[in-house]
Amino acid sequence: MTIEKEEKKSCFVVTPIGGNNTDTRRAADGVIDSVIIPVLEEIGFKVDVAHRMYNTGSINKQVISRILNDDLVIANLSGLNPNVMYELAIRHAVRKPIVQICEEGTKLPFDITEERTIFYVNDMSGVIELRNNILTTVAQAMEEKEVDNPIYRVIESNSVLKDVHVKEPDKYILHRFEMLEEKVISAIQSNAFRKVGERDNKKLRTTQTLHFSILEDDFDVSELIKLLKKSFVEIKVINKPSFDTSGENLFLDLRTEREIGDKELKSFFENYYYNEIKFMGSLPF
Repeated sequence: MTIEKEEKKSCFVVTPIGGNNTDTRRAADGVIDSVIIPVLEEIGFKVDVAHRMYNTGSINKQVISRILNDDLVIANLSGLNPNVMYELAIRHAVRKPIVQICEEGTKLPFDITEERTIFYVNDMSGVIELRNNILTTVAQAMEEKEVDNPIYRVIESNSVLKDVHVKEPDKYILHRFEMLEEKVISAIQSNAFRKVGERDNKKLRTTQTLHFSILEDDFDVSELIKLLKKSFVEIKVINKPSFDTSGENLFLDLRTEREIGDKELKSFFENYYYNEIKFMGSLPF
């Protein structure tokens, strides 16, 4: 009697690649070899990535075919590589399971900020955290009966009313409540994956850009950052301070436990600054 082995599921990794020996390639391969391949092979997947495919023929055709047909796609959005974003959209269009990962500090475009994304820190501790989070998230993604993504969210909202029979409004309302309940439960569960390290055992959730008009030539930006960190709970500068071409307008990208309101900032500047700086208003992403 012969025993047939269960066929492995297929997983394709969408990732920024870069040239040989570049920081981009090393970072991508590190995540693939240290986390994605070991974890996915443990649960019965065969993993492939574009720059390790050696079949003859059009590489673009092979890549798109894998994105369309594989059982699972893992997309590394770190650096917001244009090819990765294009391939992400292709996967969304076919409404199949996908897991998004992204290095901490990357600001996702507004149209995918609501999608479940695993943020990771690119260090040894981050490898352990990412392994655990990917394992749990992949299991959830493969169990979902209907994959949710921005494309189909819009399609459903535009078309569902056309399919509702006037005689069955109660069934329609119940269906919509069930969908909402599933999304709430999924959101609660996914919050557990967005903790980074053991620094504070909290995820800094809100990203804001603060815009200031500098009135003094010798203004010390580092002093402003120190005072902000001292005055507000859980604040982190996620990019280097930047100035516009005039050199008079300062932009600070912050990540905070909660959104800092204009009134709080106004009070802050009244306490610490008078003629050196003018706050122009917060711009939440």
